[in-house]
Amino acid sequence: MIERTTARGRGRLPGVLLAVATAAACVVPAADAQRSPAKRPVQKGGVYSTPGYKGTRTLPRTGPAPAPPSVALSADGWKPDVLVDAAGTAHVVWVTNAPAPGNDQISYCRLPRGATACANPNTTPFDPALTPSADFAGPRILQVGDGLVVLTSRYPAVVQHPDGQTRDRTLYAYTSTDGGQTWSPPTIVGTQEASGDAVVFGGAAPRLGVISDTQTGGTVFQSVVPGQYSRATALLGPGDQAYDGSLALEGDQPVAAFADLSGNTIVRRLPAGADPADAAAWTSTVVPGAEEPRLASGPRGPFLLSRAGLRAPYEVRPLTGGAVGAPVPLALPDLATGSQRELAQDPAGALHAVFADAIGTTLLASDSTDGGRSWSPPRTAAIAQGAFDGLRSAAAADGGGVTVYRKDPTGLTSGTIGLSAFGTLSPTGVPGLGALAGGGIPGATAGCDGVRVGDLQIRPQQGCLLPSVDPKYPGASVSEGEVDLMGLILRPDPGVRILLDPRRARLDTTGKVRVLLRGAGLEVTLLHEELHIQFPDTREGGTLLDFDPADVKLAGFPISGRIKVLLTRTGVRIPVQLSLPGAFGGITGDATLLAELGKGVTLDSVKLAVKRAPVGPLEVRDLLISYSGGTETWRGAALVVLPGGAALGADVTFVGGRFTMGDFRVRPPFPGVLIAPNTYFTEVRGGFALDPVQIKVGASFGAFPIAPPSTYTVGVDGDLTLTIDGGSVLLRFDGRGSIAGISLATAALQATTDGYADLTAGYDVDLKAVRVKGSIEGFLDGRRGQFGAKGSADVELAGFLPATGSRAAISNKGFGACYTVAGAGAYVGYLFDKPIPSGVRIGVGCDLTAFTIERPGLRLAPRQVPGGRTFTVTAGTKIQNVELNAAAGSPAVTLIGPDGATVTPADARTTGSFAGPAVALPLPDAARTLVVLNDPKPGVWTVAPAPDSPAITELLVARDAKPVKVTATVTRRGARRVLRYRIADRGGAVVRFSEQGARAAVASLGTATGDRGTLAFTPADGPGGRRQIVALVSRGDLPLSAPVVATYTAPAPQRPATVRGVRARRTSGAVTVRWRAAARATGYVVRVRGRSSGRTLARVLGSRSRSVRITGVSADDGRLTVTVTGRDRRGRLGRASTVRVR
Repeated sequence: MIERTTARGRGRLPGVLLAVATAAACVVPAADAQRSPAKRPVQKGGVYSTPGYKGTRTLPRTGPAPAPPSVALSADGWKPDVLVDAAGTAHVVWVTNAPAPGNDQISYCRLPRGATACANPNTTPFDPALTPSADFAGPRILQVGDGLVVLTSRYPAVVQHPDGQTRDRTLYAYTSTDGGQTWSPPTIVGTQEASGDAVVFGGAAPRLGVISDTQTGGTVFQSVVPGQYSRATALLGPGDQAYDGSLALEGDQPVAAFADLSGNTIVRRLPAGADPADAAAWTSTVVPGAEEPRLASGPRGPFLLSRAGLRAPYEVRPLTGGAVGAPVPLALPDLATGSQRELAQDPAGALHAVFADAIGTTLLASDSTDGGRSWSPPRTAAIAQGAFDGLRSAAAADGGGVTVYRKDPTGLTSGTIGLSAFGTLSPTGVPGLGALAGGGIPGATAGCDGVRVGDLQIRPQQGCLLPSVDPKYPGASVSEGEVDLMGLILRPDPGVRILLDPRRARLDTTGKVRVLLRGAGLEVTLLHEELHIQFPDTREGGTLLDFDPADVKLAGFPISGRIKVLLTRTGVRIPVQLSLPGAFGGITGDATLLAELGKGVTLDSVKLAVKRAPVGPLEVRDLLISYSGGTETWRGAALVVLPGGAALGADVTFVGGRFTMGDFRVRPPFPGVLIAPNTYFTEVRGGFALDPVQIKVGASFGAFPIAPPSTYTVGVDGDLTLTIDGGSVLLRFDGRGSIAGISLATAALQATTDGYADLTAGYDVDLKAVRVKGSIEGFLDGRRGQFGAKGSADVELAGFLPATGSRAAISNKGFGACYTVAGAGAYVGYLFDKPIPSGVRIGVGCDLTAFTIERPGLRLAPRQVPGGRTFTVTAGTKIQNVELNAAAGSPAVTLIGPDGATVTPADARTTGSFAGPAVALPLPDAARTLVVLNDPKPGVWTVAPAPDSPAITELLVARDAKPVKVTATVTRRGARRVLRYRIADRGGAVVRFSEQGARAAVASLGTATGDRGTLAFTPADGPGGRRQIVALVSRGDLPLSAPVVATYTAPAPQRPATVRGVRARRTSGAVTVRWRAAARATGYVVRVRGRSSGRTLARVLGSRSRSVRITGVSADDGRLTVTVTGRDRRGRLGRASTVRVR
């Protein structure tokens, strides 16, 4: 059915929506998958045409478009002014003259968009008795914040002003804070008539500015603060510079324009911070050949409307940045131009000009959406039987607005106050002043008809359609401006016309037009070509357009593949593929744009979803982002999966189609989020980027959990940086660390997600009996549960004995350091599973046997000593360490040797040395005394407490031992290496070997099982280059040393081999892919890309996977390209194998 419709006859039409389908799970019906695609439209040389239709550039003869209907607001008034708020509601004021010597009445009308009567029944809320005398200038209505201000100038009644003086010129202000429903009583705010114009300037500290028009003495400007009085003025235009005063803004500062009698316009600007009442502070620019100026301002800056003389065309030029731009003439009507003119700029920056013809009975309108560079052809805005004057215009951000005027005057100060709407009549969707809802007619344009072809509707957006009067084109129409095609905007290039022929179901253009998706801060050009369309199917589900876009982006995301526009009952449905940034490996997300007649895109519907996307060795899952409007910013959430399966929930942000940042904070229960074997995130807080992949956060890290709530063998709390470098995932923690709960002053831990890490740290630990500080370098092998480190130690023993020449070693079990103190080699150790100080061991000699407990009563002393203890010294012992522990304090003792001789230990604090037969070092903070015997006699010794000594609760002994010597070499055996070691003077020591290299290439190789042997190993994954073999020597769980015993050169890591045997089979709505295993691959990435649709789907699979079925494939995808790539545990990819499927 073909019919012609009116905007109002069809009633309300819905707005534009955007729906989203999941990128990896959008399954089309089987019928769609099997349907053969129709023959595609032709795109060639900038022309788009329907198959079989060549189109035409010939236009029919047309008649004039009808003028929009005029709404009569009053039959007796003059000097109107108007303001349009964000809801599209017009706020109109005018003067109703009272018979002399009465007081003029100010009337106010609040007219919602599309309405024909005022929403406030009483259009005269202002009591004229409160503002005596006449208003020859006319009222001005302004918006200050969310409030309204109406200014009225009165003359010649003499009234007293707030400064105590009486004057015959008074400027009053009324205010409203509820959208014009109620008004305050008038307040005297100034002395200057607002006969020319009024403006609000000053930004956060608003001021009102008024300017004169045709005033004796010149052009005068006055500035007042709302609610305050001012009598200061500035004479901006002296002498004959007294005509057509107009005001606008540049930024927050006022710009004034006025004319002289020599055909010039003078433009003056007030610099920021200058006094508005100081005329000398205003800059001045003369524009020759510019008469009858009118200013307009908005987001594109100020513009000047003027003409060179009587009957000349009006011109518009920009005034931005203090410069005067080149004029652009508006089309000259057949009857030339009259003196009535107006220029307005809406909040979106579009310019709207209105002017009368030379006779004055017709108002013409023209618009510009490109900053005044080009203008739409003049259209009829209103028609009067007599004439027009007092033109004022305003518009909302969507371009819909009104022009108010006086027409058909019946006297000098009387006539009909009329209003004509222009542009869209659709609701704006936002509240107006006072939070009042607006009106509107969805899909309608002021005074214009649309056309209909089946379910397809087309409505004009700028001006009305020109009806055909050509018998060859019955029922056709021509548009000179934008049209709304079921929610898509067709914007013709300058001079291009659009021919709509509903009877033949055709649309032709004489040149290029832009096919736009617009709304919610979006304006996306989907196509910019000449169009010749024969609508084959105008029913719901029919294809309206089907084309290849050229570099099209939706709020920053490139649209991939073809765009097919499908008809719905109320608009169009546009499935699109949005390409994610390169870091996502070419994956696309599915979005379906649903556009409807009359409204723009709603923010809460603009979403993009991706089920799974590989990002190097990471995987992003369940990505869902929403467009926030205006700045190409999308925000949402995703799950970031690390190799090994650890997942971090994140908030993500994309700007301009690029991933810019992510934020997350995770505080899981003990032991934390597993990120590698025996390695956990205990808390994560911060952000990350994916192009290149890098995570920078504050994080808490723990390896080898010991006990809840927060004790780990190794922990770091500080800043974490995760970097993908050459396919490797490196995690580096910088901050404060801990070992078994003991704080480290600084710590830097660099780890890979396969469980290996190296640690560098500075530490300063108070072990009660001794203070130790220094630095360590170590490794963590999460797979084997091993930890080891070597380093340096500065020791302060008992608060007074300095130590030098130290070395340190750490294992899973404990810490040990060897140092020189008081001329002797000494040792301090700590067992991690015991508290401080009971787990601290101190002795003289760097290579000691294990500390063992001598139990009381096991041996009989030669003499019974109350409270005494015994220990045995073996033959050959050079140094015997005896540790005496008490419940509190340091035991004081004498010793009885095997021969019965009594030995009183010297106090090391006094002698400053451990030399002599026996030396004692009291350690009261540790409730301990260390006794050292040099060259003691073998046999049973007795420890006798002094009378006032604390009771001995425990006695431990250790003796010196020969240093353990470890040598080793590394040889090559294919891809593996063999460590050959030899251990001398082992003496029960445990020797564990580890490999250490650059950037977390570390691993535990194993433990020596004899004094000589071999350990075969594969070099730890990491960069090639020099590696060290470290031997960690320990006795009784306490590490003694960690020397480097060998080095070798590791090869560069190999990527996974190329996947072989890739096959793909396409079935209804899916494709099944099979392949053979690839060497060195611990997983696989499978991608499927549609040649026509541009859609790319991906799956990340494990090492055992050999096939996958990927759904969401349709006939619209066209030929498929399938790639399978091997992936190792660090995310490095091998070469892809590719097959193509029809």
